[in-house]
Amino acid sequence: MDLNNGSQPIWVVVIGLFLTYSLPKIVELIVKRFGEPKINIDTANIQNTLMLYDKLSEKHQTLEKKYEALEERYERLKDEFDDLEKENERLKGGI
Repeated sequence: MDLNNGSQPIWVVVIGLFLTYSLPKIVELIVKRFGEPKINIDTANIQNTLMLYDKLSEKHQTLEKKYEALEERYERLKDEFDDLEKENERLKGGI
């Protein structure tokens, strides 16, 4: 930026110098006075969400165990049914 050629208005130069040199000092003073900015997180909301997740996870595990038990029962009953079908066919053929 050439100050001698007059192509820039003086206020542009003043604002540029302010932003370059003074603004960082002002921000530094504000941070010293008030401390670092803190992010306000609603911890109760997060805790409720985590508790809900834990409950849902427990229910999911319980349902998986019940499903596995039902699968085992289904396989056992299917085998029994197949045995009964074979016995039925044997008895039909024997009469």
